[in-house]
Amino acid sequence: MKVFEFDDYKDFVREKIQQSPRGGHGQLSRIAELLNIHTSIFSHVFSGPKELSIEQAFGVCRYFGLTELETDYFIALVLLARAGSQEARLKFKKDVDRLKSQATSIKNRVTSELSLTEADNAQFYSHWYYMAVKLVTSIDDFNSPESIAEKLQLPLGIVNKVLDFLTSVGLCVEKGGKIKPGVSKTHLGEDSPQVSRHHQNWRVKGFEKMGLLKPSELFFTMPATLSKEDVMKLRAKIVEFIEECTKVVDSSKSETFYCMNIDWYEVCLGGPC
Repeated sequence: MKVFEFDDYKDFVREKIQQSPRGGHGQLSRIAELLNIHTSIFSHVFSGPKELSIEQAFGVCRYFGLTELETDYFIALVLLARAGSQEARLKFKKDVDRLKSQATSIKNRVTSELSLTEADNAQFYSHWYYMAVKLVTSIDDFNSPESIAEKLQLPLGIVNKVLDFLTSVGLCVEKGGKIKPGVSKTHLGEDSPQVSRHHQNWRVKGFEKMGLLKPSELFFTMPATLSKEDVMKLRAKIVEFIEECTKVVDSSKSETFYCMNIDWYEVCLGGPC
């Protein structure tokens, strides 16, 4: 559910709260606490003619983790509701229409190709959570910004920003109010400048897990000396193993989220490798 679907900011907030876990119980109190106002005052805004102040409106946007464009639209709706003259109403209505049109334009920028532009690749591989958000949407019950934020332990604002990007390039789609994976796979060529960043992102996540392993997890390190012939033999076996893993993953139901990192490299001994 996006704020751009609404022409009244109060309807958006009420719907947003209603769709929250446990029917939004306690949400009004938490928002009021964030805004440093009494809950009854905040309740009167959404059950009567009183309007949010601009400062309070920014607080609501922050609470719901709205993106910059969503925040601009929400504030424009508040300004429209607060307008005291016909001239002001016309001006803020134009702002609302312009921002909604801009949002529609971004939403429709969906590519059907499997390859991203270099600029999109740079953004997608800039942080681990871009790929993580894309992948976790394939798991049942993790198809909303709130559930994804909880699953990945990320701020809601970051998740909303990531989802905006993923849907704009076709890596995720929204169906029936739920976020689902779009293009099934992404792949970087060996000559891509983003390859190193991609490997680093997920190895850093691996480092964070070391020492906190569950029975289903495994880390293996084996420094070894061996013949040059066996170096290539083991490399070939690793490639075969990767191919087998890919086949299993492709046909497996999405129920949980794991990451595999395999390192196989020559250790430099005081000279060029």
